[in-house]
Amino acid sequence: MRNILTEDVAMPEPTPGYRIRIMRKERGWKQEELAGQLSQRGGVEVDHSMISLYESNKVQPKSDTWDALAALFGVSLDWLRCRSEIRNPDQQLAALNFPEDIVAVARKLTDIPSGWRREICSYVDELTEEIRKTRASQIERLRRRAEVEPDFEKRTGVKITN
Repeated sequence: MRNILTEDVAMPEPTPGYRIRIMRKERGWKQEELAGQLSQRGGVEVDHSMISLYESNKVQPKSDTWDALAALFGVSLDWLRCRSEIRNPDQQLAALNFPEDIVAVARKLTDIPSGWRREICSYVDELTEEIRKTRASQIERLRRRAEVEPDFEKRTGVKITN
Protein backbone atom coordinates (compact mmCIF):
# COMPACT_ATOMS: atom_id res chain seq x y z
CA MET A 1 0.00 0.00 0.00
CA ARG A 2 1.37 3.43 -0.94
CA ASN A 3 1.92 6.04 1.73
CA ILE A 4 1.42 9.38 0.02
CA LEU A 5 2.47 11.25 3.16
CA THR A 6 6.04 9.97 2.93
CA GLU A 7 6.45 9.82 -0.85
CA ASP A 8 7.90 12.68 -2.81
CA VAL A 9 5.01 14.05 -4.79
CA ALA A 10 5.74 16.51 -7.55
CA MET A 11 3.75 19.67 -7.04
CA PRO A 12 2.28 21.15 -10.20
CA GLU A 13 3.82 24.37 -11.46
CA PRO A 14 1.90 27.39 -10.16
CA THR A 15 -0.14 29.40 -12.61
CA PRO A 16 -1.03 33.09 -12.43
CA GLY A 17 -4.66 32.15 -11.86
CA TYR A 18 -3.71 29.89 -8.98
CA ARG A 19 -1.67 32.67 -7.38
CA ILE A 20 -4.56 35.13 -7.72
CA ARG A 21 -6.83 32.56 -6.09
CA ILE A 22 -4.50 31.83 -3.16
CA MET A 23 -3.98 35.54 -2.50
CA ARG A 24 -7.74 36.10 -2.51
CA LYS A 25 -8.29 33.16 -0.17
CA GLU A 26 -5.49 34.31 2.18
CA ARG A 27 -7.54 37.46 2.71
CA GLY A 28 -10.76 35.49 3.12
CA TRP A 29 -12.41 37.24 0.17
CA LYS A 30 -14.98 35.86 -2.19
CA GLN A 31 -14.57 36.63 -5.88
CA GLU A 32 -17.17 39.40 -5.56
CA GLU A 33 -15.16 40.96 -2.72
CA LEU A 34 -11.94 40.88 -4.74
CA ALA A 35 -13.74 42.59 -7.63
CA GLY A 36 -14.99 45.24 -5.21
CA GLN A 37 -11.52 45.79 -3.74
CA LEU A 38 -10.05 46.17 -7.23
CA SER A 39 -12.69 48.78 -8.00
CA GLN A 40 -12.37 50.70 -4.72
CA ARG A 41 -8.63 50.58 -4.12
CA GLY A 42 -7.21 49.74 -7.55
CA GLY A 43 -9.44 51.82 -9.79
CA VAL A 44 -10.08 48.78 -12.00
CA GLU A 45 -13.59 47.67 -12.91
CA VAL A 46 -14.05 43.90 -13.17
CA ASP A 47 -16.89 41.70 -12.02
CA HIS A 48 -16.76 38.41 -10.15
CA SER A 49 -17.18 36.36 -13.33
CA MET A 50 -13.99 37.90 -14.70
CA ILE A 51 -12.18 36.99 -11.46
CA SER A 52 -13.33 33.41 -12.01
CA LEU A 53 -11.92 33.47 -15.54
CA TYR A 54 -8.60 34.85 -14.24
CA GLU A 55 -8.37 32.16 -11.57
CA SER A 56 -9.10 29.38 -14.06
CA ASN A 57 -6.47 30.80 -16.45
CA LYS A 58 -9.07 31.15 -19.21
CA VAL A 59 -8.45 34.90 -19.47
CA GLN A 60 -5.37 36.92 -18.53
CA PRO A 61 -5.90 40.27 -16.79
CA LYS A 62 -5.08 43.47 -18.64
CA SER A 63 -1.91 45.32 -17.71
CA ASP A 64 -3.64 47.79 -15.36
CA THR A 65 -5.48 44.92 -13.67
CA TRP A 66 -2.21 43.04 -13.09
CA ASP A 67 -0.72 46.15 -11.53
CA ALA A 68 -3.78 46.66 -9.32
CA LEU A 69 -3.77 43.00 -8.21
CA ALA A 70 -0.08 43.08 -7.28
CA ALA A 71 -0.52 46.34 -5.35
CA LEU A 72 -3.69 45.11 -3.62
CA PHE A 73 -2.04 41.85 -2.54
CA GLY A 74 1.30 43.49 -1.69
CA VAL A 75 3.30 41.10 -3.88
CA SER A 76 5.62 41.56 -6.81
CA LEU A 77 4.05 41.59 -10.24
CA ASP A 78 6.66 39.07 -11.42
CA TRP A 79 5.69 36.65 -8.63
CA LEU A 80 1.98 37.03 -9.33
CA ARG A 81 2.55 36.33 -13.05
CA CYS A 82 4.80 33.32 -12.21
CA ARG A 83 7.93 34.94 -13.61
CA SER A 84 9.66 34.80 -10.22
CA GLU A 85 9.57 32.86 -6.99
CA ILE A 86 10.19 36.01 -4.96
CA ARG A 87 6.82 36.92 -3.51
CA ASN A 88 7.80 40.24 -1.98
CA PRO A 89 11.21 41.66 -2.93
CA ASP A 90 11.15 44.37 -0.23
CA GLN A 91 10.68 41.81 2.55
CA GLN A 92 13.36 39.56 1.11
CA LEU A 93 15.81 42.47 0.85
CA ALA A 94 15.08 43.48 4.45
CA ALA A 95 15.74 39.92 5.63
CA LEU A 96 19.17 39.99 3.98
CA ASN A 97 20.21 43.02 6.08
CA PHE A 98 21.67 44.95 3.16
CA PRO A 99 22.74 48.54 3.82
CA GLU A 100 19.92 51.02 3.17
CA ASP A 101 21.63 52.53 0.10
CA ILE A 102 21.80 49.09 -1.54
CA VAL A 103 18.12 48.46 -0.75
CA ALA A 104 17.23 51.87 -2.26
CA VAL A 105 19.07 51.00 -5.47
CA ALA A 106 17.38 47.57 -5.60
CA ARG A 107 13.95 49.19 -5.23
CA LYS A 108 14.74 51.59 -8.07
CA LEU A 109 15.93 48.73 -10.26
CA THR A 110 12.66 46.83 -9.83
CA ASP A 111 10.82 49.68 -11.56
CA ILE A 112 13.08 49.54 -14.62
CA PRO A 113 12.18 47.22 -17.52
CA SER A 114 14.20 43.98 -17.47
CA GLY A 115 16.17 44.72 -20.68
CA TRP A 116 17.44 47.97 -19.23
CA ARG A 117 18.17 46.28 -15.89
CA ARG A 118 20.43 43.81 -17.70
CA GLU A 119 22.25 46.69 -19.38
CA ILE A 120 22.67 48.51 -16.05
CA CYS A 121 24.02 45.31 -14.47
CA SER A 122 26.48 45.02 -17.33
CA TYR A 123 27.72 48.57 -16.62
CA VAL A 124 28.03 47.73 -12.91
CA ASP A 125 30.08 44.64 -13.84
CA GLU A 126 32.39 46.79 -15.98
CA LEU A 127 32.79 49.35 -13.18
CA THR A 128 33.49 46.61 -10.66
CA GLU A 129 36.20 45.16 -12.90
CA GLU A 130 37.79 48.60 -13.38
CA ILE A 131 37.77 49.17 -9.61
CA ARG A 132 39.36 45.75 -9.06
CA LYS A 133 42.09 46.48 -11.63
CA THR A 134 42.76 49.93 -10.14
CA ARG A 135 43.02 48.54 -6.62
CA ALA A 136 45.32 45.74 -7.79
CA SER A 137 47.66 48.20 -9.50
CA GLN A 138 47.65 50.47 -6.43
CA ILE A 139 48.53 47.55 -4.18
CA GLU A 140 51.29 46.48 -6.55
CA ARG A 141 52.78 50.02 -6.52
CA LEU A 142 52.67 50.05 -2.71
CA ARG A 143 54.28 46.61 -2.58
CA ARG A 144 57.14 47.79 -4.83
CA ARG A 145 57.66 50.88 -2.63
CA ALA A 146 57.73 48.70 0.47
CA GLU A 147 60.42 46.54 -1.13
CA VAL A 148 62.74 49.53 -1.74
CA GLU A 149 61.88 51.47 1.42
CA PRO A 150 62.38 49.17 4.42
CA ASP A 151 60.53 51.45 6.85
CA PHE A 152 57.61 52.14 4.46
CA GLU A 153 54.95 50.29 6.46
CA LYS A 154 56.05 51.82 9.77
CA ARG A 155 56.37 55.34 8.32
CA THR A 156 53.07 55.36 6.39
CA GLY A 157 50.97 53.07 8.59
CA VAL A 158 50.05 51.09 5.46
CA LYS A 159 50.17 47.33 6.06
CA ILE A 160 50.52 45.37 2.84
CA THR A 161 49.09 41.86 3.00
CA ASN A 162 48.26 39.26 0.39
